[in-house]
Amino acid sequence: EGVLIPRPETEELVQWIAADCAGIAGVCLLDIGTGSGAIAVALSRLLVAPTVDAADISPDALVFAAENAAVNGATVHFVQADATAPYDTFAGLLPRHRYDVVVSNPPYIPRSEYASMRDNVRLYEPAGALFVEDADPLLFYRAIGEYAVKTLKEDGRLYVEINRAYGWETTRLFQSLGLRDVTLKKDFYDNERMIRCRK
Repeated sequence: EGVLIPRPETEELVQWIAADCAGIAGVCLLDIGTGSGAIAVALSRLLVAPTVDAADISPDALVFAAENAAVNGATVHFVQADATAPYDTFAGLLPRHRYDVVVSNPPYIPRSEYASMRDNVRLYEPAGALFVEDADPLLFYRAIGEYAVKTLKEDGRLYVEINRAYGWETTRLFQSLGLRDVTLKKDFYDNERMIRCRK
């Protein structure tokens, strides 16, 4: 209870980042909405001498994330912070203000889909890690994109997992924020599930 169970699609996102950063030492990375810490912990182990920070609004999730980092021998700095807070508030809680990579798997399921979800999801996973209001399904992507524009180093990259129903809308959002080379990638189910873009 209290944390989202990582999915195979998230593993694909991690593999994409690891492939892009292969052989590059000292990557400075931020995982926004870290949950169980799966992304941050895996990349801490897969990259060469990285600096990895991870933020989540949930203190319960951060407890699990810290345990997972310890079990896997990963060095990750965890911070409790709300990604939808104003930039100065969110950035002020982080130990660094410039990153090579920002990654996130934020909530992206419209709340109207709650009733159709399987019981193993609805009953045992935190709604705050899954759902967004129907009126603003790109809430987190807007906040994360705006943060990335301000904090990524030149040519730094933003990676996100997305709702397959909003691939085009999320792409256009990032482009409107000034991010470049926006690439929409399909997962192994042939769904548009990930985006990479560059500052």
